[in-house]
Parts: sequence; C-alpha cells; structure tokens
Amino acid sequence: MAKKLSRCDACGRAFRPCRYNKHDQKYCLAPECVLERKRKRQRRFYNHRYRDDPEFRESERARAAEGNRRRRAAAKARKPACEDSGGSSAGENIHYLITGFVSHLAQSDDPAIIGSLMSGYTDRGRRLAAVPGERPRPG
Repeated sequence: MAKKLSRCDACGRAFRPCRYNKHDQKYCLAPECVLERKRKRQRRFYNHRYRDDPEFRESERARAAEGNRRRRAAAKARKPACEDSGGSSAGENIHYLITGFVSHLAQSDDPAIIGSLMSGYTDRGRRLAAVPGERPRPG
C-alpha cells in the first residue's frame, strides 16, 4: 500500500514530509513556499505583538506617521512649481493665457507688437478697475 503524501499549504503540490516533523509540517521545501511560511510567521508575530504590547503599538504608529511625513514631503519636493500641462489651473498660467489670447486677437506672433498691446490693455484695466474718487496707481 502506498503512503499518502501531504499537500503544501502554499503551492498545493504533494510533498513528502520530514520523518521527524511529519505531524506538523504543512509546507514543502520549495524556496517560494519557505518564503511564504516565513512571511506568515512574521506577520502572525507582528500582529500578536501589536495587539498585546501598547508600547510597541505606539512606537509603530509613530514610525508609520514619520514615514508618511517623509513620503509626502518627498512627493511635494518632486512636484514642479509651475506646470505647462493641462493638469494645472488657468490661474497658475494666467500670463501665458493672456499672452496667447492677445496674440490671437492681434493675429501676430511678434513679441514687440504683443508687448505694446498688453501694456495698453494693462493701463486700460487699471483705469476701469479704479474705484471712483480714488487715484489710480502709477505704473
């Protein structure tokens, strides 16, 4: 009569358990199954310690919070200050928007013409925005 082989809990393959530990062995000796067994054992230990040890729990919360702060600061540092892509708002690129609009209205790409038109529009905007009875700012 053939001996019944055990099935690995990680990969499901049949394996021959160690003769000294066959009543407890649940994983085969394949490297990925050994790693899976180690991961589960470490996760179980960590969860028990986190649940039962208040000092460990607080230190882990502080460690995770500090990691999150560092990650957010690094992401913020990587983000460019001004993006020309469609992802940024029109308020951040208002100068480019107005220059393009004036260029379109003037039907010109000449920077001198566009600059003089924008200067005139700026003066006109100041006059229109001035509160009655208040002196317009020089500029």
